[in-house]
Amino acid sequence: MCFKLLVRQMDRTNRRRHLILLVFISVLFILGTIFVYSLSEFTQLAFIEQRNFPGGPSAYENDMFWIPVDELGVAVWVIGNWLMDLLLVWRCIVIFSALPGVPIWAVVVLPSILFCASFSTGLGVLFLVKTSHSSPYGSPKFTIIYFATTLALNVMVTVFIAARLLYYQRRARTVFGGMHMSHYSNLASILVESAALYSIFSILFVMTLALHHPLSDFIAQCMAPVQTVASLLIIFQAKSVPKQNNEHVSHLLSPTSARLL
Repeated sequence: MCFKLLVRQMDRTNRRRHLILLVFISVLFILGTIFVYSLSEFTQLAFIEQRNFPGGPSAYENDMFWIPVDELGVAVWVIGNWLMDLLLVWRCIVIFSALPGVPIWAVVVLPSILFCASFSTGLGVLFLVKTSHSSPYGSPKFTIIYFATTLALNVMVTVFIAARLLYYQRRARTVFGGMHMSHYSNLASILVESAALYSIFSILFVMTLALHHPLSDFIAQCMAPVQTVASLLIIFQAKSVPKQNNEHVSHLLSPTSARLL
């Protein structure tokens, strides 16, 4: 649906921007597919081919986390997380670029720092999987730091975007009246829900991992598909603006922001 929408709306004025988004969602889809393949192969090894491993499938999944097929899944998971964080920071820049009296760097400096921290700790997770010959859950403190960092980034940017869109909503009500308010309300709610979707799973994962609860394994398997869906929801909602409303919102944004939407 997201791919079809971008292709249908593509014209000479937005061709470059839409091509970038098409590449972005294609990469997200490929990464999500690779993760599902990796998870399926690793599950088959644990529960079928290596069923007699000492300690059973659970011990196999914990002790053999370092094998290439599972390393691949962890790698695409972390890369997908980086892409989602970048998408949220980009949306934050677009929406806040028209904020009067406040330089854009003042808004994005903290999310950018958190993204750099998330990127660095993500590299650490990949290095841990590659070199430790065990599950990263064996070093829960470092894994918790990584997910706490990316969770903080997601929650912060989500709150920033929602607050700014609510401000647009009030301005739109003043300028255009209530008849044009449904889209702005839906846009704010969808953005909040899409980012909160991954944030909720991150909170549950960090909590269960810190408590050494076996449910953390199940939640971890859900997080890569969830982050892909959340990213696609943001792009789909941002590009599903009716033409009339798109013209209205352009009056509420700076020219640069209007071109980026």
